[in-house]
Amino acid sequence: MPRRRLITSLVVVAALGSGAALGSGAAVAAARSGRSSRPVKTVNVERMLGGNIAYVRAEDHGIAVLLPTSLRLEDPRKSSSAVMHNGYRLELDYSEPCDGANVCTAAEFTAQRGSSRAYGKALALADGIHGAYAGIQCGASCSPATIQWREHGVLYSISATLGVELAAQPNAGAVRRAFVAAADQAIAAGPR
Repeated sequence: MPRRRLITSLVVVAALGSGAALGSGAAVAAARSGRSSRPVKTVNVERMLGGNIAYVRAEDHGIAVLLPTSLRLEDPRKSSSAVMHNGYRLELDYSEPCDGANVCTAAEFTAQRGSSRAYGKALALADGIHGAYAGIQCGASCSPATIQWREHGVLYSISATLGVELAAQPNAGAVRRAFVAAADQAIAAGPR
């Protein structure tokens, strides 16, 4: 194992073993720092997803495509989509095929009609919509932070590892605010 990877692994194990606050993203930031040298940049979500949005709309199940205008992410290179009978999944990925795997997904946008309620801590979003935010969750591996909200009987979700989480000392409040801003952008922009 290369020395840098070993040191990063030990930092993550130490953070997990000491009961570090994983909701802040510190363990994920430490793990990512050893595997990635991609720059964090502002990504135009609609432009990056391009034809994938058109594909989802063509399958029109009466579910609006709601997306933030931009996100600060580690430089994603690929995009993908999937349509189900009751929803869709759009992804910005570092490589392909990724299919939602945390290690290669920069951001995932989903919508599902009839899905159960949002999970996480309740919060207020644009236009009086109620949502929920869940920080990074770690067990055997870590899942990204997620914000969800219900609109017109559809559960919308944004899961991502945002640039603010990749800082040396990520601030949990800043991460939550970045997710609220992304959801507010998606709600305000309306259907794509």
